[in-house]
Amino acid sequence: MAENTKQTAMAGSTGAEAELDMDQKHAYVREWLEKVFTGEEVPDYEINSQTIDCLYRMARQNETREREAEILMEDFEQKTEEYAAETARLQSMMNWLGFSTADLTPAGQSYVNTLVGTATALDLRDCSDTSLCLALTDLSQRLSSAAVRVEEEEREGERLERQMRASLLREAAHRRALDELSKEAAEQAPTLAKQKKESEFLKQKTKQYHKLVTSMKEELTQSGYEPGLSHGTLQQCAKEIEALQSQLEPLQAQLASYQGLPPVSHTHISSTH
Repeated sequence: MAENTKQTAMAGSTGAEAELDMDQKHAYVREWLEKVFTGEEVPDYEINSQTIDCLYRMARQNETREREAEILMEDFEQKTEEYAAETARLQSMMNWLGFSTADLTPAGQSYVNTLVGTATALDLRDCSDTSLCLALTDLSQRLSSAAVRVEEEEREGERLERQMRASLLREAAHRRALDELSKEAAEQAPTLAKQKKESEFLKQKTKQYHKLVTSMKEELTQSGYEPGLSHGTLQQCAKEIEALQSQLEPLQAQLASYQGLPPVSHTHISSTH
């Protein structure tokens, strides 16, 4: 009931706030502040749209809460009157029957106290069978809903537990792999150090050879070296000479055969002609 009243008041406040202009809001705020500071001087505040809107909303909310408090107080007073009337009715019935709570046995007094405690715990309007049944039904429904939520939470807990176990297994596997890699790295450390040392030695030698080659090239250039005198060129020339020699050998043999013939006289040549 209080919640519905609050929503209605807030809706009305929003509509009224949209309809009022700044002067009307200021008058409303001023009246509210004078009511709040009754008998005291109202503190100074800036008069602008932002401040007035803020104070106006505060005033509306304050009045809404005051109305809600009044409704709750009226409800409590009504319940108190109803409880008092019910108590008086029951008391008159007990007096008419000649029965008093003082005449109850300890067990009966305990039952009455239990009934009162149950009604209080269930927040009952009265201790009638209908109220008790409705309250117990509602409690049973809430208990069923709680049981369903507990079951869902248990399933979620089991799922999370399975995930945690799988994560632990993966972590253990990763740790074993890391240990094996660390062991292999420790075993290969001397070999890697030796290879590193050899690599550095080769780098130094490469630099030395590069400097030596550069120096020799400069010396060759200064001494008049030409590309035609390179080793490759000389090898090519040697191959060409060998080819020419192989071509010259038949010619030399033919020339030798001609040199073995007798000389031809000029007389014989003339007679022949």
